[in-house]
Amino acid sequence: MRVRLKLVNEGGEERIDHKTIVREIMINEDFINPKNESIAIGFRNKHSSGIIEFSITEVEQLFKEVNNKIHILKTFNIFGTSGAINLGEKKKK
Repeated sequence: MRVRLKLVNEGGEERIDHKTIVREIMINEDFINPKNESIAIGFRNKHSSGIIEFSITEVEQLFKEVNNKIHILKTFNIFGTSGAINLGEKKKK
């Protein structure tokens, strides 16, 4: 994963561009207040770590945008506990 940030403070502008590894995806459910549910992505590297948290509305919007443009990709892989799944074009025999 690549994290890019632009911070503006009194001293000027600071840009951070960092490559890191996603370590955990957390789903925070709130049965009493469903509007407070969120999905968080935890990342950690040798010199940095953090959490990026999305509301359910933001995840739905992200999914909708990616789903509308998925046809642009020829192949992609999903990595899970059982290995990679290739969802690209089938090879002709």
